[in-house]
Amino acid sequence: MKSLTRYLKREDNNPYNTETKRLLKIFTNKGIRSNEGNNIFTSGNALIHLAEYFAPPDKIDLSATCGSAPYTSRLDEISCFGINPNGNVNLCSITIGNIYNDDVLDIVDGYDPFSNPAWHAVLDGGVAGLLRYAETQGSTVNISDCRSACDICRKVMSAMKARIL
Repeated sequence: MKSLTRYLKREDNNPYNTETKRLLKIFTNKGIRSNEGNNIFTSGNALIHLAEYFAPPDKIDLSATCGSAPYTSRLDEISCFGINPNGNVNLCSITIGNIYNDDVLDIVDGYDPFSNPAWHAVLDGGVAGLLRYAETQGSTVNISDCRSACDICRKVMSAMKARIL
């Protein structure tokens, strides 16, 4: 079986890399830069397979503000976003659109961080503000298994999205 690694290099000349470079140039011109990667967060498969390398926190700082964690930015100062295989365009723990439904440039251009009350709550009051807002909406979330302020934010945003749907 041939190795696929030769197809995964940035410098390879293929239609996927060509299109990625074209889009990255557009986003760079809009002030959104490309991330170099190699960032591991204590969630998902990283937590499952690399748990022994991550010490659980003694106590999570609930006063943490949006964008204060390494490799993050505030929801109103976007420096990067991700596109999941299902097409969701994500900023940290929130989905702002889907490329199968809308053009990615329209999604980015139309993003308003203050249009959603939960996003507004985390911008104004950090994780503690988001938790307070969730409670006013009848969402109580068990955060005992969370390992960071970002984990709490993701969990609360997910719970609130599930309640809305």
